Parts: sequence; C-alpha cells; structure tokens
Amino acid sequence: MALNISQTPNMIKIQGEIASILGLKLEERDEWERAVRLSQSMKKQEKILVILYDIWESISFERIGIPYGSNQHPKGYCKVLLTSRQHGVLCKDMGTEKDFHVQHLCEEEAWSTLFKQMTGDSVEKPELQPIATKVVKKCEGLPVALVTTAKALKGENTGVWRNALEELKRSAPTNIRGMRKNVYTCLELSYNHLESDEVKSFFLLCGLLGDLDISLDDLLKYDLGLDLFDYMDSLEKARDKVVTLVKSSKPQACCLMDNI
Repeated sequence: MALNISQTPNMIKIQGEIASILGLKLEERDEWERAVRLSQSMKKQEKILVILYDIWESISFERIGIPYGSNQHPKGYCKVLLTSRQHGVLCKDMGTEKDFHVQHLCEEEAWSTLFKQMTGDSVEKPELQPIATKVVKKCEGLPVALVTTAKALKGENTGVWRNALEELKRSAPTNIRGMRKNVYTCLELSYNHLESDEVKSFFLLCGLLGDLDISLDDLLKYDLGLDLFDYMDSLEKARDKVVTLVKSSKPQACCLMDNI
C-alpha cells in the first residue's frame, strides 16, 4: 500500500485510506483508537509493504497504526519504505535502517523509458528527433521536467518543439504548458524548505557556479569574499562551516542539484 503523507499530514485521512485497503470499517473517531484497530488488523496479515511518500517531518508509525520494528516476529510486522526530499528527516529523525539516494535519470532512461513513452513514436521522425533529443538533454534527467515537457509537446509541430528548445536553453520555459505549475513550484517548495538562510545562500552560490568542478578551497574563497558567513573569526572555523554546509545542503537539496 502507498500513502501520501504530504506537508500537512491528516492522520484520520491516512488511517481511513489504510482501512479501505484492508477492507476494514473504522467507526472510531479517536485517532489513537483507530490506530490500535489498524495495528491489530495489520498484524493478522502475512506480509505487508507500506510505502509512505512525500514526508516532510518525522511521523510516528504507532500514531498511524503501522506495526513495525521486529525481525523476531516477521508475521504481522510491516516492511516500510519511506521517501522524502530531506535526507535528515529519514536518517536522523526517523532512524531509517538503510538509505539510498534516488539519482536523476541517465540520458538513455530519460529518452527511452520516460520521454518517448509519453510523446509517442512521432519523436522518431527525422525532422523532429534531433530537436527532441536536445530537449531531453536540457531537462537534465529530472522526471518532473521530462513529464511536463513531454505532455506539453506531444502532437505539436516542429516549430513548437524548436521554440520549446530555445526557451529551455535560456532557462526561461514559461510558455511550455504546465512548466511553472509543475516544475517551478516543485523546485521552489524544496528550496523554501532548506533549513536556514545560510544553506539557501550556499545553494544559490553553487547554482551560480554551474557545472564546474568546485573544490572546497574555492568555495571557501567565494563564501568569504561574498561575506556569506556571520561571526567567523578564523579561517579554520570558516572551512569547517563550508564542510558542514556541503554535507547539509546536498541531501536536503537533492531534488534541486545532484552534486556540488
């Protein structure tokens, strides 16, 4: 079963979705009573995989009613898969046992597995394929950008494709249908949830430097030159700050950038 947690989790709604999947009727109104009923019902099942996605802050399995956490009692205890844009929420706040970072799609996956499947065979036409492959490259393997662009350009003529490519090159694809709502909003949401203004400033600096192979020493020079740090009275402390920001900004901004 897969459940969307979202920024503002509604426990009663989440519990109701689980009950519906289990074929269980929850008449209790109290959240904890419902959780007990769900837990008892799920413990009777042989095997259950629970996927909780779009988690923004730590949540309690017990509060929801998910029995989890015992290898000694395999029957009746769920396997739980969690997804979040913020790595610290999972590995630190929720104590996940195994973590893995979902990378962006490689060029072949982006083209064959996702983009071509959504746009259809028309992108294989000789006059369109060279443009389409460049469009895919400009989406940088980001699924939300690939899906939005593919939906917007499906069935369009070559002129529309060429215009979309030019807008992507200028990093201003405002005329591609759904781009602002689906892609920009997604990225803005992730950026706004970076943990501090310092992390945000550091991320923007890395974005301005683009795809360059940036060393820690170079980052230190830029940060000091732009006066991004407060109350730094030694070079050693400033360097430690850069190391900390690299470690904290990369997992939290993983949907925004792949590496620094």
